[in-house]
Amino acid sequence: MRPNHMQANTTEIPENAIAVIGMDCRFPKANSTEEYWDNLVKGKECITFLSDDELRRAGVSEETIHNPNYVRAAGLIDGADLFDAGFFGYTPTEAMHMDPQQCLFLETCWHALEDAGYNPYTYPGAVAVFGGTRLSTYYVNFMAADLAEYGTARFMQSHIGTDRDHLCTRISYKLNLRGPAFTVQCACSTSLVALHLGCQGLLNGECDMAIAGASGIDIPQEHGHFYQEGMIFAPDGHCRPYDAAAEGIVSGNGVGAVLLKRLEDAIEDRDSIHAVILGTAINNDGSSKVAYSAPSFEGQSEVIAEALGVSGVDPASIAYVEGHGTGTYLGDPLEVEALNRIYSHNNPKKQYCALGSVKSNVGHLEVVAGVASFIKAVMTLKKGRIAPTCHYKTPNPRIHFEETPFFVNNTAIDWPADMTPRRAAVSSFGVGGTNAHVILQEAPARGDSVKAGAAANRLLVLSARGEKPLRELAESYCAFLDSAGDSLDLTDMCNTTQEGRAHHATRLAVTAENRAGFRAKLGEVLEKKAWRTSQPGDGDKTVFLFTGQGAQRTGMGKELYAVQPVFRRELDRCAALFDPLLEKPLPDVMWKKEYGELLDNTAYTQPALFSIEYALAKMWEALGVKPMAACGHSIGEYVAACIGGVFSLEDAVKIVAARGRLIATLPAGGGMSALLAGEEEAMKLLEAAGRPDRVGIAAFNGSFQTVFTGPLEGLARVEAKAGEMGLTIKSLHVSHAFHSDLMEPILDEFAKAADAVTYQDPSIVIVSNVTGRAAQPGEISNAGYWVRHLRSTVRFLDGIHTLDALDPKAWLEVGPSGILTALCRREQNAASTASSAVHTASLHAREPEWQQVQAALGDLYMAGCQIDWDAFAEDQRWGRIHLPLYPFQGTKHFVDDSFSGVATKKAPVAASPDSLWEGLCGSAAAESGESPDRPDSASYAGQAEMVEKLCAGYSSEALTKLGAFAGGKFRTPEEIATAIHLPAGLDQLLTRLLGDLVENGLLKKDGKGRYGSPASPDLTIRSVVDTLVARQNATNQSK
Repeated sequence: MRPNHMQANTTEIPENAIAVIGMDCRFPKANSTEEYWDNLVKGKECITFLSDDELRRAGVSEETIHNPNYVRAAGLIDGADLFDAGFFGYTPTEAMHMDPQQCLFLETCWHALEDAGYNPYTYPGAVAVFGGTRLSTYYVNFMAADLAEYGTARFMQSHIGTDRDHLCTRISYKLNLRGPAFTVQCACSTSLVALHLGCQGLLNGECDMAIAGASGIDIPQEHGHFYQEGMIFAPDGHCRPYDAAAEGIVSGNGVGAVLLKRLEDAIEDRDSIHAVILGTAINNDGSSKVAYSAPSFEGQSEVIAEALGVSGVDPASIAYVEGHGTGTYLGDPLEVEALNRIYSHNNPKKQYCALGSVKSNVGHLEVVAGVASFIKAVMTLKKGRIAPTCHYKTPNPRIHFEETPFFVNNTAIDWPADMTPRRAAVSSFGVGGTNAHVILQEAPARGDSVKAGAAANRLLVLSARGEKPLRELAESYCAFLDSAGDSLDLTDMCNTTQEGRAHHATRLAVTAENRAGFRAKLGEVLEKKAWRTSQPGDGDKTVFLFTGQGAQRTGMGKELYAVQPVFRRELDRCAALFDPLLEKPLPDVMWKKEYGELLDNTAYTQPALFSIEYALAKMWEALGVKPMAACGHSIGEYVAACIGGVFSLEDAVKIVAARGRLIATLPAGGGMSALLAGEEEAMKLLEAAGRPDRVGIAAFNGSFQTVFTGPLEGLARVEAKAGEMGLTIKSLHVSHAFHSDLMEPILDEFAKAADAVTYQDPSIVIVSNVTGRAAQPGEISNAGYWVRHLRSTVRFLDGIHTLDALDPKAWLEVGPSGILTALCRREQNAASTASSAVHTASLHAREPEWQQVQAALGDLYMAGCQIDWDAFAEDQRWGRIHLPLYPFQGTKHFVDDSFSGVATKKAPVAASPDSLWEGLCGSAAAESGESPDRPDSASYAGQAEMVEKLCAGYSSEALTKLGAFAGGKFRTPEEIATAIHLPAGLDQLLTRLLGDLVENGLLKKDGKGRYGSPASPDLTIRSVVDTLVARQNATNQSK
């Protein structure tokens, strides 16, 4: 790292500092960083002493078990043999060929990203991966005999799944990370060197974030070590760093990873920072030591001095050093001597700096040792406590601590109050001489998002790959909320669940205003199992309902305008277009109380409703919610048509303004009445009332609501007769008799305005008010239709049935109220056809607008919509915080007797092409009764071509049925992957498949790299398949 030139005891943030924003670990008796810290601060030794039976099950011989020099101690991690293969898109067979070290490193890196609040599939920057691993004992003990199959596909699969070279590139491939990725190998210092490389990559601009860590797991874990005098392993299985009784190490297993980012970027992005790296350095001893495996005083001194120089920190300001501390009689004194040489330079202070070693707790984790020490130091800075070093009683007599800045504490102590900002250092020295030293400082203070000017985010969303992990995740959030204080930033919490997580099919969403509210809502969800699991394609099955006249109210959209940038931009755009066509500015009419009466004037009502609904629709589309169909009620159909591409916004504004202005010129004397009954009862009532002149039906809204329209005196007769018949009817407060023949005086003038519009056929399904059916080509893309629409009955009930037949998964009302979704829900309940679809509204008169939008967004999320959370966070300055991590559902995928290359079995002889063919043909002949004769090259080629076409055809059909091309749209591979809920990591295979389909003429690709227009299935191929299936069935029946 470059020098910081930072003064001691300041909070100045150096330009080239690195933030630690994410961490995760699996260490002995600790499955998280918090469990790890709890063990450390309690001074807990996490070494397991194995029984005879445990050793036998691991394959240790009786001779070894009973050898007096065999020490049956090791640091074991939980679930080393478990891996959530499906989460990462691996089959059980693929997982079987993978070293658990690589499996768990993949899970740990995922958790480190989650801990930071980043979804790797949506993060736009470059993420690097640096890490290392041990020799694969999984391969050695279980798979080595597959060398007899060298060159085969299975050998390559096993080699790639277990070899060290593929550790980091596997992470990049599976998580779509585009920064540098390579394996680091320098023994004990591997993971701290990986961290140094991550810092360098960030400072050099090679990446925007970097993962650094290591994985070291023996398979099986359950083994001890032989004690031999003069070697480094302890005779009793206890590691005693810096103590007089120190006799060596005990081995341990573990996995750890941290996520790094440039500090200035982390602050700008409002990341939650664990700690800050001020400086790192690495070097090698060269030959300045007695043996290759021996430590070097010069090498260690130089790397410590360089790290301090880079950081610009006065060593007198560092209150804790996490040492390498192997607990060897000669190694510990040399390490302290090297530290003392540098930390005492121009520093007369004595015994002010605590020195510790985590190897006393978890053993020596080898390649993982550095990151284990680093995470301990980070937690020490965060917690303001210094954990004890286990087994420390009497100092090693070769270490004179009283002459150094250091002391070793054997009980937990508070961070010294006069040593701020908190600073610590970490050492890691590898066999072979590669050394690393890191200088750390506590994280800077972080402000509240809402106080920083952001809108309150109160939508918490959780998802998982099934009900069991979702329940576990929700329970972990309940525990988190129980333990969190009132200072918890709810906005950042919610944003982290949105932007900072991958989103799976099983989902829940809750909104609340405080911590207790979120806790109660989550508890209710768990009790009622109120989550939803969407199917592929459900996210594309949303219908938009656009509200009609009567829903307008003063102030509608004002609150949302202040906080939602897309809504604001689109409403401004509409207002600007209407401005020359209206006497008063539209926002004033909508939001100022003194213009309340003017808002009910049709000349302003209809432009206001159109503008609000258009801006809402564009907002939803920007958030990723796009309609497969739309239906508007009366004036609402204009918005539906505009969104559907029937006419441009500019033309829509002109025709809507003309419509409202012309209606407003009609004389008073008309009205409307709502009957709480359906069409049949309404027609009987009309007949019973003597069919008053010019009274008709304005709208069939539902089986429980029909609206009459016409002259007031005629409506009075209908209302009176309804009372006699025991029917409920209500006079509506409207300015005119809409959708009646009282509109006829303005039809010719309106036709002129409609003729000036340019029309196109809709790009989505538009349900017509006039017919109640989906508009056909040419039906609504002409002036005549909109003239008829002004006069005709609104057949909204028929429209509901038309939309219902499309099997939507979400009904979204786009307007200032929720009246239409309520009508739809009531109709479906009455008809006993209620589906699992959600019904939600953009706004409600009685709910705060921003709160209602978030509630609706949560409903749509649960319905399977693929929300663009980046768009939701636009202009908001929301941050990220550390939250509970995904509960992987690990299962065991170890090799078994079905794997012929198990080391304990004789490797099989590789089959020749002829014997392979004979075996396949023999099996096929036994099943089908056909001759096993090998076809000649010509017929073989023809059959191969048929099979290729068959596979391509079925792939095309599968993609179509999964909703890849719903609505006839062309889509990018990324959009197709989202639409079909493609498992993580299969994006490259999808791109290859799409290319093959284009080559086979089953799909088209446009100039923008998008795919669509799937061809119909090849019926000839289908016929061949049907014949083969029928033949097979007949053969089976004859047996």
